[in-house]
Amino acid sequence: LPMDKATVLTGEELSFSLTTNKVDFIKSPYPLRYSNDDMYLTHINPKIGPSFGGTRTDVYGYFKKNAKMKCMFGDKTTRAIYLSNNHIQCISSPIFMEESGRVMIVNVSVSGSHFLQQSAGFIYYSTHFSNDMEISTTHGVTSGGTMVTIGGKHLTDVLDGIKNIGNVAVTPVVKFGTNLASNSRVLDSNSIVCNAPSRDGDFSSVPIYLSLNGGVDFFPLNRQFHYYEK
Repeated sequence: LPMDKATVLTGEELSFSLTTNKVDFIKSPYPLRYSNDDMYLTHINPKIGPSFGGTRTDVYGYFKKNAKMKCMFGDKTTRAIYLSNNHIQCISSPIFMEESGRVMIVNVSVSGSHFLQQSAGFIYYSTHFSNDMEISTTHGVTSGGTMVTIGGKHLTDVLDGIKNIGNVAVTPVVKFGTNLASNSRVLDSNSIVCNAPSRDGDFSSVPIYLSLNGGVDFFPLNRQFHYYEK
């Protein structure tokens, strides 16, 4: 609704009512907040991250540089880094989830002098499933290529929860030590498969890490992969 700038202060909240017959009005429980700075948010990437926080989240829209700019993940604020008029970056706040919890969606908004009405959904997922992980094999040749399947009930529940809550595609990345696996993908919505990377002449064991958001965040699976010569 357009309003004269002289009559409305930036950040001021106004109540409003609706009518379909110009006689009977129903008051909305949600106030309107007006702003003269015309900032807005369109989308974020990635849209998912682990519950321990720290996800570097790109936020897109239109923004004006402000030293006090912040992002809000649910009810927790975090500092925003201004990159351009169309791009800022925020680090997701940690969120508490019960051990039995799987996924939780919160709204992400941006603040200059006040938080914008526009928001985007961000899905937190629990990483407790690393404790009951099922891995098809923990041994493979140094030349690489061993197919490894990662599963377990908790992982299945997380994958289903992300799909059902936000209809967001999971982009898994598996890492063996410091080397990325190839062909990481979700299989039948209940497990993740990949091909182990090669390891030059080293028969040692390496830890396995998993990311569900394209390699932005990794967490350990508390498993070792043991290499041997073919």
